[in-house]
Amino acid sequence: ILVASSFSALHVCIMVWLREFSYWLMNSNYDFGPIFREFLYEYRKDVWGYVFFFGLYQVYRFVYSRLKGEANLIGAESEQTVETPAHLLVKKLDREFLVKVADIEWLEAAGNYVNLHSTGRIYPIRTTFADLTKRLKDKGFYRTHRSYAVNINAIDNISYQPSGDGKIQLKNGHTITLSRRYKDEFKQQFE
Repeated sequence: ILVASSFSALHVCIMVWLREFSYWLMNSNYDFGPIFREFLYEYRKDVWGYVFFFGLYQVYRFVYSRLKGEANLIGAESEQTVETPAHLLVKKLDREFLVKVADIEWLEAAGNYVNLHSTGRIYPIRTTFADLTKRLKDKGFYRTHRSYAVNINAIDNISYQPSGDGKIQLKNGHTITLSRRYKDEFKQQFE
């Protein structure tokens, strides 16, 4: 309440000052009225404005999460699962889809999510990038960068730059960065 009151008081002071200044420019006088009554009136408007925008933000978050969807490893709820899944369960718009792991071309870290790029579509999964790449390693997924991992079955060619970094060209035409840090470990998969 103290923080809300402080912000509201600051808001009221700024608005009264702007009104006083505007009226002064027009050679007139602005009368704010009884301070306590007017402050309560302005405070009530600020609270309703906050409630409205907070509600609007919550609706936006709900709609965004429904449109974006989430992917989950099938059986990820049980810690006893050690076998790498052949499919990922993707929840999107009140539907569930099975995404074949073999069809995923590359993975991209995105905050608390990992974006799965599969046949031109992006499926977000709420997990850590390190955990997912570790679980999918035996399916041919290897890190190429701190934010990327690639399915080796989706690679068309690899080119190297003088700096030591590289570029991985996928069969779908997309290019993934191969950083120096992961280059040697990545190349060991082909030896």
